[in-house]
Amino acid sequence: MPHLNKRSTQRLFGILTVSLVCLYIIITTSNLSFFNDLGPYNEKRFLQVTLLIFLAVCTATLFRHSIHTVVNRFPGTVKILLLPLFLIGILSSINTNNPLLSITETGQFALLFITCLAIAAAYIAAPNACQKIILFSIVTLALIQTTSVLTAYTAAMASSVDWHSHDLFLGFSNIRFFNQLQSWTLPLIVLPLILYTQKNKRLFIGILFISACWWLLLLISGSRGTMLAMAIAIIASLAIYQKHAITWIRLQLIAAAIGFALYLLLFYIIPFMLAVEINDTSITRLSSVNARFYLWERSWFFIQQNPFLGIGPMHYACDPQNLIAAHPHNSIFQIAAEWGLPAAFITLFIFLYGLYCWIKGNNQSQPTEEATKSLNIRIALFASLIAGTTHSLFSGVIVMPVSQTMMILVIGWMIGIHFSSRPQRKESNITSTLFPAIVIISISFLVIGIHQNPPPQETMKVQNLTASKFIPRFWQQGKTCAFEELSSKTTL
Repeated sequence: MPHLNKRSTQRLFGILTVSLVCLYIIITTSNLSFFNDLGPYNEKRFLQVTLLIFLAVCTATLFRHSIHTVVNRFPGTVKILLLPLFLIGILSSINTNNPLLSITETGQFALLFITCLAIAAAYIAAPNACQKIILFSIVTLALIQTTSVLTAYTAAMASSVDWHSHDLFLGFSNIRFFNQLQSWTLPLIVLPLILYTQKNKRLFIGILFISACWWLLLLISGSRGTMLAMAIAIIASLAIYQKHAITWIRLQLIAAAIGFALYLLLFYIIPFMLAVEINDTSITRLSSVNARFYLWERSWFFIQQNPFLGIGPMHYACDPQNLIAAHPHNSIFQIAAEWGLPAAFITLFIFLYGLYCWIKGNNQSQPTEEATKSLNIRIALFASLIAGTTHSLFSGVIVMPVSQTMMILVIGWMIGIHFSSRPQRKESNITSTLFPAIVIISISFLVIGIHQNPPPQETMKVQNLTASKFIPRFWQQGKTCAFEELSSKTTL
């Protein structure tokens, strides 16, 4: 009986964890506001921090056994590298002009990883329930966003005011934050079609239409990063899984084709018939040039100056010569420039090793219905990881709050699947001792860093005083430290 009670408790915690993470994604991407003074971006960050701290406290106190079962299944090589990576973050933070700024992100990244472990433990404890919650949430998210955009489109078409296609996306301070979320979710949106709609034609048509609308929203936004990411994800899935990926790819192409037809209808045929002109640059901007090369050059400069410990977490934002962006729009450059080359190599090794283990773990020997469904889940998650990672090489996927949260949801789900078939190892005394300490340190870093750095209202004032645009990083105005340095130089 105690054993059953323990399993029931772990299952309950797993469902609660995944539900809270999914609820965060749905709420923060809807056009809802709980703290009007913060603004949409800062509100997303504030809610994310609250979620991360809450789940970290729960895992370290009430449900630490669930996390230990996941950590103890990690290969020895990975476990050996994780602690040095955290220590490098601390050393890099200390070795900066503004340690309190750096420890904010060090603590946040650590809590993101802890939440990722909690999601993995959740899947191991309640696989079917967690899977349904995640997929239902993605479909719900797509339905809400589609309804919002189409409602805004209808209102805009009925008005006489000039409008841009990007004005239709109301829940994001920058449309690219929406696209970052899409890079993770587009590969997963068709999964319910494979898993749950075989005997329900109406449900199949409904979810296929929602999937097509998710592609429609991508075309309206005109995101090169997500389009490139999806193209590479499809090619990689075909190369790795070959004929087994055909079903998933076919559904994606059908949804994309319907989405493209809807795009032509809404933005070309209907406006032509009504003699309405729409300021839509979605297609033309696909060939435009941007300032990413300059951002990458600045990253390379910082890597050369500080190859071992970097310039410190979040200190790319403090560069007074760069008022374009607060991060380099490249995940590898960001880690290498801010945390140092050793941290970048460790992160890259863990990612590639994990990808290798995921591909190696494919079970294609049993052509049963359940095995086929399981393989399609693995294909979709592989594509999601490839798409999100690819997009992170051109955008702030590892920076923005909603994208960060979706990232750990996908990776945690993958870890849970991979370890669910692995035997549970004996709990390590080192893990039992270190884990609560790391949680306490991470929460302390994050709370102290937020307390000492300008709160959202103050960063808003910086934007108004300097008459510059918002440049997001942790808060919506991520260049506060750069503005302060410029102000001090001007004063001198």
